[in-house]
Amino acid sequence: MRPIDVSQFEAPPPDGADNLTGRQLLVLRDDHLPEAIAYLRSEGFKVFVSEATDPAVPREDEVGDATAIVLSALGVAEVEATPDQVTRLQDAVAHEGPVLIIEPEKVRNVLPFSSDMRTRFEELQTASSADDSTSTGGDSTFDETAATWGLQATRAIDSKFSGAGVRVAILDTGIDLTVKEDGELQYHPDFDGRTIVSRSFMRGLAVAKDGNGHGTHCVGIACGSRQPPMQPRYGVACDSEIFVGKIANDAGVGADVWTIAGLEWAVRNKCQVVSISLGGKPKEKGDPFNEAYEEIAKRALRMGTLIIAAAGNDSDRPRHVSAVVGPADCPSIIAVGAIDQTRKQLWPLSNGGLNPDGGEINFAAPGVNILSSFVLPQHKRQSGTSMATPFVTGIAALYEEANHGVVGTRLHNLLSQATVPLPLSTSDVGRGLVQAP
Repeated sequence: MRPIDVSQFEAPPPDGADNLTGRQLLVLRDDHLPEAIAYLRSEGFKVFVSEATDPAVPREDEVGDATAIVLSALGVAEVEATPDQVTRLQDAVAHEGPVLIIEPEKVRNVLPFSSDMRTRFEELQTASSADDSTSTGGDSTFDETAATWGLQATRAIDSKFSGAGVRVAILDTGIDLTVKEDGELQYHPDFDGRTIVSRSFMRGLAVAKDGNGHGTHCVGIACGSRQPPMQPRYGVACDSEIFVGKIANDAGVGADVWTIAGLEWAVRNKCQVVSISLGGKPKEKGDPFNEAYEEIAKRALRMGTLIIAAAGNDSDRPRHVSAVVGPADCPSIIAVGAIDQTRKQLWPLSNGGLNPDGGEINFAAPGVNILSSFVLPQHKRQSGTSMATPFVTGIAALYEEANHGVVGTRLHNLLSQATVPLPLSTSDVGRGLVQAP
């Protein structure tokens, strides 16, 4: 299969349309997977099927001349199809054949989609980093000498649980690492002594090396160590097992198949929680959720994996509020909004729950001026729903440890029962600020 070059999609299209890879994403009927695979072969596709072992969850450049990649745990396929093949696949969906859903494959970003919002995002990042009120008191009650304000606001610093024995996956731009002469991976020193498994799903990149910093920052928030070399402590699930999938390049851009391959890998590795801080183009009121991602999320839930995703940074409050972006807007995926350290204000770009049936915000979490690990030699403060999401992810890991064996929908219910109401609209913060057990 010809690998996708997403570098051509690093600037959004001028009309705000979806960036498309030119391929089709299929959700196969999971109760008839062998028949679905046989059907694809009968339609002329050369099929590569992922097997039950981890290395068989492929990157595009590992599948040879296949024209269809089938991720068998989730029952999803990506195909290079001719127009005639697309027509026949659509007909199979219409007549309840072995294909449940067909849609064009999209490109997603870890940064704001439009160039205007990216500029606004950078302005706000600079302003929040300059106004370090969390350390000095300012308009907040948090002293960050020992722990970041987010750990204090969510009570993670006071929890007797640490995520021990829980597998947490962060699918993003990877994690800061170097490859030693013997091939061993050496991770960011803040994670020394931790169990880390990493995998790249990008073409031609054998390791999940983060050249962006976004992924490393999210890993640190969700899973940073109890006593990092540089104080204060910034990570929630400090004893969890860390699984890092690189699903976006160093410009923060990735194709759907990379994200879904990362989800397949996380499910196969029995990760109880997955964090995804990326999304598609901005959405408005009335826009539907993506049916393919919803079906994938439902299947992951049945297999014990809860997906938590960023609501998106496309608003410009108070002038404009954008809807929760995909895939966070799916009913079976938790959507997270971002608040500041006063717990009375939203991050101005945080998207809102404008749409029913999944487009709601489920929880809010700290998302302004958040300190975490970054590409060496830095630690860095960042803001956005990308930062709020791994807070909820890490806290979900604490609840999994506290209630061993409670996974999927039941884990979501536990999170819902332990929140603090906020003086903000439920359309913006859902049930409120998530709290650690």
